[in-house]
Amino acid sequence: MAYTFSDPLAGLPAIGSIGSAAALPGGTIRRAYDPNYGEGEFIYLQGVANTVVGSCVTWSGISGGFPTFQTALSPAAGTNLNQPVAFATAAILAGQWGWYQIGGVAIAMTNGTFAAAGPAYLTATAGQISSTAVASRQVGEAYGLTAVGTPAANQILIELNRPCLQGAIT
Repeated sequence: MAYTFSDPLAGLPAIGSIGSAAALPGGTIRRAYDPNYGEGEFIYLQGVANTVVGSCVTWSGISGGFPTFQTALSPAAGTNLNQPVAFATAAILAGQWGWYQIGGVAIAMTNGTFAAAGPAYLTATAGQISSTAVASRQVGEAYGLTAVGTPAANQILIELNRPCLQGAIT
C-alpha cells in the first residue's frame, strides 16, 4: 500500500512510518489516498508489543480521565467490549507511535482462515481475525474482501468504516 495524504501538512509522518516519540497529538485523524485501494482514514496512536502489519488493535485507554491513545492487541476473548478497533500499518511496538487504519481498504492479519467476502470476528490469538462466527467477538463495520493470502500469507484485505467490537448473536 502506498497511501499518501489527501491534504499534506509539513512535518506529517508518512503512513507506515514509526516514531519513538509522538510527532503529532495522539488521536489525530487524517485521510490518505492509494492508487489501488482508494481513500482511507488513519488515526495516530501509540503501539504495543507484538504488533505486526495488519494487527487488529483496540485503543482509547483512559488515564486520569483523559484518553491515552494507547493500543492493545485485540483481545482473544472479546466479550462485547464496545471498543474502537484499528489495523496497524507497520510493526508499531510498545513506546512507538504510528498510523493505524480505521477507514477504507486495509490489510488485516488472520489466523490463516478467512473466507472471502464476509464479516470479521476475533480469534483465539490476540491481534488476529477470522471469518468464523463466534458470539460476542464480531468486529463491526469491518468486512473481509479477499480470502487469506491476499495481499500476503495470513493476510486479507478488509473494508473498514471506523470499526468497533460488538457482541454478535450467532
